[in-house]
Amino acid sequence: MMMKRKLEAAFRSALTVSCLCGLSIASVHADVVSPPKNFIVIFADDFGYGDLGCYRELYQGGDDRSLAHEYTPNLDRLGQQGVRFMQAYTTSWCAPARQNLLSGRWCNRADNVRSPWLGKQLRDLGYSTCFIGKSHGNNSSAKVLNANPDTAEYNDGFFMINGMRKFYLRKGETFPRRVGLRADPFVAKGGEYLTDVFTDFSVDFIQRSAESEQPFCLYLAYNAPHSPLDGKLEDLQTMFPGEFDGIEEDDWTELLNASGARYFKPEPSKRLTGVRSPAPGWSAKTSPAFQRMKELGAEKFIQYNFAALVYGMDRGIGKIMDTLKEAGVDENTVVIFTSDNGSIMGSNYPLTGDKSSHFEGGVRVPMIFWSKSLEDSAAKGRIVEELCPTTDIAATLVGMAEQTAQPDFPFDGINLWPYLESNTPIPDDQVFYFASDTSQFYKANGLYRESLMRPLSKEEQGSMSDSFGSTASHDRIFNAVYIKGKEKLVYWSTLDESARGAVYKQLPTDARNFENPVLPFKEQTVVAGEFPESDAGQKLLKDFVEYTAAPGPGELMHAAVFHSDGNHDDEKRAREYVQDLP
Repeated sequence: MMMKRKLEAAFRSALTVSCLCGLSIASVHADVVSPPKNFIVIFADDFGYGDLGCYRELYQGGDDRSLAHEYTPNLDRLGQQGVRFMQAYTTSWCAPARQNLLSGRWCNRADNVRSPWLGKQLRDLGYSTCFIGKSHGNNSSAKVLNANPDTAEYNDGFFMINGMRKFYLRKGETFPRRVGLRADPFVAKGGEYLTDVFTDFSVDFIQRSAESEQPFCLYLAYNAPHSPLDGKLEDLQTMFPGEFDGIEEDDWTELLNASGARYFKPEPSKRLTGVRSPAPGWSAKTSPAFQRMKELGAEKFIQYNFAALVYGMDRGIGKIMDTLKEAGVDENTVVIFTSDNGSIMGSNYPLTGDKSSHFEGGVRVPMIFWSKSLEDSAAKGRIVEELCPTTDIAATLVGMAEQTAQPDFPFDGINLWPYLESNTPIPDDQVFYFASDTSQFYKANGLYRESLMRPLSKEEQGSMSDSFGSTASHDRIFNAVYIKGKEKLVYWSTLDESARGAVYKQLPTDARNFENPVLPFKEQTVVAGEFPESDAGQKLLKDFVEYTAAPGPGELMHAAVFHSDGNHDDEKRAREYVQDLP
């Protein structure tokens, strides 16, 4: 009852709050309808722009790096019946991406870790919150594991505190898990498939929440389709009949546990420890699964298994959608899907680059909003061309829960719901910012796929040195990406500023009309000593300098917060790197 009064009071106050565009919710949409009260955010891992069928269908041509887009029927339905965002941005790798989404603020803000994130803000509004899947980075994991009733972000959860791990579980493996803030560790019986385990706990949380009639927020962070490429045998046999027929489950599981993370390449036993060790007596020499995969070849092994990881995730999303309907809450739930960064094993077509780069293929990802109310409105099938970072998600959900046009919290994102509900234009002046000083030089030189899948050759290292003035491929650099509307700036410098450079680009708005959409997206590599020469480029560079130098309690930092050792006193390492920019 208290929760109902709180939401009703928030709704009454919302009618007097202005949107960013200067309009009240009532004037944006004359027939104000209470937004869906339940939220599901699904976060894929290393899932690219070209790995999703309902995105691939929007662009002519294609590439053959991935087959995954052929196996996303449930996500395709959500995209086609909901809203697809063409210019959704995230950070270029996992840990900061998760902090951006869950906090609704740039991970580079000095006070970000101490602020309440999405889960806590919704709990304060009477929500039941649940975190399932992958957490990554000390700061995010500290938030996730906190079970203090006064400060916890999540009352329920099933947590994987790793960057990556094997998908088939060994008997006795444990994961932190809790229900109602009470610890309830998960102990594997052996043979479970992790994607399915995460899906099943999601289903359980939805069912319990529906029975309690308490509004809920489920954050489901699948670790699929991140490597290792451990496709589920049952899925592979369904997807590629003939290729995997006759392979036994036990043999397949042992083969995967004996294989490297990205390649089909059994490793020496002495290099395999813990859950990756094959069972006693298993040998690649006598394994029918190994012989079959050897005949199949490494390229198909990668393509098939990556597609199976995506299919397993999509299959799980289908089960979640069925559960919403069976529990009677599908018409009162918003489902959001996006990815932490671009793909590396899959496809980012038609974008340039991959995960870990600041090219579009590293930071632009698919993002879908679906609800029954959107599906039944003029917004069904809408394609949003405006820039919308993943930081908009937290601002949107808190705004929906409060029924407020824009929450009274310093989000770096905006509440998208009023514009989606009324099918009106989204402001075209949003900003995306991400900076890191942890990347290696090869990530700045377009060698992403090759360098992350095998050691660099001497020729490649030499090419990088020539491009940016580096002395070695392992040199660390400071790099930042700043996007405003349809303009983009990428800036890099060595930490001692001996080499600096920046590239400006106007992002395409009509790439879908090109016979070869790769061309308008093509980006240049930063070269030492070169800066934008055009008036527009110089103006955006100046805007970038002013944006990053703005003082305040949430000031932006040179070093990324997600690598903080917990000592916040030294976090205000300021912006000497911009003082001498031309």
